[in-house]
Amino acid sequence: MAAAAAPEVAEVPRFVRLLFVRHGQSENNILMRKSHAAYSAGRIADPRLTMTGRRQANAAGRFFARMCEAGTGPSHVVVSPMVRALETAKPIAAACGAAGTAGRLLAWPEACECGGVFGRDGAAPVGRVCHELTREEVEAELPGVACHEGITDKGWWRPGRKETDAERTIRCMAACRVMRSWADTGEIALPTVDQFDKLSVDMEARLATLRRGQRDEDGAHDPDSAGRVDADVGELDAKTPKALPKKGGEENHPGPVATVAIVCHHDFIDRSIALLTHGGDPPPSGALYAPEPTLHFCFNNASVSVVDLYPGGTTRVVRLNDVRHLDPVYTGRRGMLTGFWQDTVVSNPEDWDGDEEDEFESPTAAP
Repeated sequence: MAAAAAPEVAEVPRFVRLLFVRHGQSENNILMRKSHAAYSAGRIADPRLTMTGRRQANAAGRFFARMCEAGTGPSHVVVSPMVRALETAKPIAAACGAAGTAGRLLAWPEACECGGVFGRDGAAPVGRVCHELTREEVEAELPGVACHEGITDKGWWRPGRKETDAERTIRCMAACRVMRSWADTGEIALPTVDQFDKLSVDMEARLATLRRGQRDEDGAHDPDSAGRVDADVGELDAKTPKALPKKGGEENHPGPVATVAIVCHHDFIDRSIALLTHGGDPPPSGALYAPEPTLHFCFNNASVSVVDLYPGGTTRVVRLNDVRHLDPVYTGRRGMLTGFWQDTVVSNPEDWDGDEEDEFESPTAAP
C-alpha cells in the first residue's frame, strides 16, 4: 500500500517590517497643552524638542539598542527632515549603528508632518524658525545622514505654505505606495523627486476616480460606482498572498527581509497606517470614499508602532503606540508619557527654556 502523500505546505511570504516612531515632545506640543489660542499665537514653524522630548528620544534610543542586541533592530532608518524628528532620530541611529553607513540612515522630505512647514497664519513661515532646514543644516542636526535629493541648499519644503487636506492625502497615498514597493521588491529605496511627483499625479487621479465613482458632478449618488469600486477591490484581493497565516503568534511568521524605522510625526503615522490597512486608498465612509482617512489613531510622543507589509498588498498591524520604554520603571522619570490626553501628567511648559543643557545621552547610558 502506497504511503499517503505529505500534505502540501504553502510557502509563507517574507515581509518588510515598518517601525513608525513619533518624535519626542516638541515646543509646539506644550503650547497646545495650554490652549489652542496659545498654540496659534506662539506656534513655531519647525520646533525643537523640549527637555522632556530629548529624554523621550534617549529612552527610544535605549529601546532600539536592546532591539539591536536581540537581533531585531532596524536595518534602515528613514527620518523626516523636520528638526524634532531629526533630534529624535539621533540616539536611535546611534543605537542602530546606522549613521554614516551607506543607505541606512536617510532623510526623506515626504515623511514630514501633514501641513508641512508653515507660519502662524498658514502662509509663509514666520517666527523664531523662519524656514525649513537646508541640506547642510539637516546634516549638522543628524551627523551621518544621507539626504534625499529633495533636500537642497535652499531647503526642502517646496509648497512654501501650509499643505491643503487634499495635498496631504495625496502625498501620504504616494508615500504608502513607496513603502509597499519595499515589500514587493525587498529593496529599501526612495524615489527621485520626479518619480515621486509622477506617483503623486497617479494618486491624485486615483483619488479622483474613487470619489467620482461615488458621486456624479451634481453630487448625486452614482449607481454605476459599485462595479468600478468592486473591480478595484477584486484586483487587490487577487494580489493578496493566500499563504499568509490568518492568525497566530510571531512564531508562525518568518523574519522580515528588512526592518525600517521611520522617525516622523503623529498625523503622518496616523494617515499612513489608515491607508496601508486599506490597500493604499482612503478608507470608505459609508458609501463614499472620503478625501481623508476616516479611521484615526492616537500616538504618544516617542511611541513605536509596528506594521508588517507583505508582497501583493497585505498589511499586518503588530503593535500600535507602544510606550513601554517610557514607563518610569525603565526611565527612572515620571511625566514621560505625553502626546495627547496623557499630557495632564507632564511637566509644565516653563520647563523649556531654549538652552542646550541636558544634551542627548548615549543610547546605552543609564536613565
